[in-house]
Amino acid sequence: MSDDRVCVRGCMKRGIHYATCDGAPCPGCAPEQCREGSFICDSCFGRARRLLDDAPDLLARLRSIIDPSKAIPLDQVRVRVTSSEVPAAVASDPLDAITAVSNVLDVWHDWGHDLQKISNDKTAVGWFGAHVLDRHKPDDGIRSAWSVQDAADRWGVERVPAKSERPWEPDDEVEYEHTPVTEWFDPTLTLMQAAKRTGRSMRAVAKWVDRGYLTARMRLRNPDGSVLMVFYASEVDNAAEKAEARRLANLSGGES
Repeated sequence: MSDDRVCVRGCMKRGIHYATCDGAPCPGCAPEQCREGSFICDSCFGRARRLLDDAPDLLARLRSIIDPSKAIPLDQVRVRVTSSEVPAAVASDPLDAITAVSNVLDVWHDWGHDLQKISNDKTAVGWFGAHVLDRHKPDDGIRSAWSVQDAADRWGVERVPAKSERPWEPDDEVEYEHTPVTEWFDPTLTLMQAAKRTGRSMRAVAKWVDRGYLTARMRLRNPDGSVLMVFYASEVDNAAEKAEARRLANLSGGES
């Protein structure tokens, strides 16, 4: 890679200007050179590394915000939808951010967690740039898209401690009981994610719900009137085991 290749994201060297620049409103107009073996500069590479390292914790943080116990029990009420402007059971922003960060982690896994390899692929750099590094400014409170950076800016990776919590003091004899966030150890899944996790079709997973093998812990009404079901991963795994046991029993003649 030549030394004159510049960052494809358009990064500029702060305080370095072309001779034709008057410098007044310009923080820097000389382009930043690429990192060796990459299409991006060292700054973009370092920020992408930090965000990708933090993404799993950020996803756990987002999932902890979505509390199924506070969701509207839409499955208990029959509603005739006459308008596309139906209020969501929970705020849509965390759900959109969860989808965006989950997608990034899936692609990051497919690339073998190799940022150097990604940064040397121009197409991959474009995708990761848009979904990891870019900041999408809200227009009238609505974002056109979410990135890992957007979610980190909005909510941060670590939870803000409750007033009753305080840092650990080695000489303090008082014991504190720490309750783990359920979603950190038992993530929530959509119907599509549950199907992907179990290797079944979405229709098959929906049948588990109809047959009582699986319970949706949250049902969200989309603007188009459709319902988005959310499940705990452990319960999806249990339902898959029950369905497989029943299938084997049917094959052996144990059940009709």
